[in-house]
Amino acid sequence: MTNYQLAAQLAMIAPWDRSWSTTKVVEGVRDIVDQMVAYCGDEFVYFIQARSARLIKIGRSQDPYRRLAQLQLLSPVPLEVMATLPGGAELERSLHGQFEFLRSHGEWFFAATHLVDFISAATTHLPAIRRVS
Repeated sequence: MTNYQLAAQLAMIAPWDRSWSTTKVVEGVRDIVDQMVAYCGDEFVYFIQARSARLIKIGRSQDPYRRLAQLQLLSPVPLEVMATLPGGAELERSLHGQFEFLRSHGEWFFAATHLVDFISAATTHLPAIRRVS
């Protein structure tokens, strides 16, 4: 399975309507976890949170913690890495598309329940990936 196919599957695991629930996300995540762990590549999609601004940046990097340090230099508020997922540009683009309705600006998205629950469900079922907060 290609990285693009994995990204497409991950992005489609939760319906984006009012009946959305964490349970549905968890079921979908379980279906693709093994495949994602098998394909880690050398990049990660990261979720960096600006808690006081209630924003989350969805980006990609080979070293999410170095990227955090770079972003922190430019940010007026404290930032933290919430979680990382194995994947590159395809996964990042797919997630940006799925959460477009939450976009604040650029790669920053409002920290709404849909996004926070997605991050929690995805990282809970990826034992190789560390959830930070």
